[in-house]
Amino acid sequence: GEMGVDQDEEIRVRFSNALETATVNSENLYLTDASGLISVAYTFENEEEHGEARLNPSANLSPSTEYTLHVTTAIQCSNGQSPAQALEISFT
Repeated sequence: GEMGVDQDEEIRVRFSNALETATVNSENLYLTDASGLISVAYTFENEEEHGEARLNPSANLSPSTEYTLHVTTAIQCSNGQSPAQALEISFT
């Protein structure tokens, strides 16, 4: 996974189309560490050519800790498309 990620930065996930924001929630796009789910707030930016979900952890991430971002196939873009497979992206 990626190393040296800023502890207080929002996490951005960009999609190729605008998002159906009702499908972006803590069951479909979430962050975990070894102890479980991390509390985050969501914001969105939708443009004609892409959509972006932003996760803002409720507290700074801890240094030297591995986190995993989960994106499920239940997220939909405004055209009805979903990711072909679930994604897990790890970073420290």
